[in-house]
Amino acid sequence: MLDANRPPTAIVTGSDVLAAAVYAAAAQRGIHIGTDLAVTGFDGSLIGRMLTPALTTLAVPTGDIAQRLVDRVLHELDEPSDEPGELIMPELVLGASASLPER
Repeated sequence: MLDANRPPTAIVTGSDVLAAAVYAAAAQRGIHIGTDLAVTGFDGSLIGRMLTPALTTLAVPTGDIAQRLVDRVLHELDEPSDEPGELIMPELVLGASASLPER
């Protein structure tokens, strides 16, 4: 994709690990993340915090999700219900990998 005649100006990845792979592929081609190419991740993992420039990602609160799941299972074992599930929102962590252009 990065070697195409018209390479992308932005790549949205499904994980911070995949974003790190995009960083590496871009570096091999002399493409600068954040200026030549915007990159975003998803999950808010440790690897995303170690990248330079800092990765823009959606941090998924896995610890909170796990706790809510365990609590829900224990509650359902005691008192089964038809309650719907919950929607847990990720947190947008802004980094310089996908900064907005100056206006």
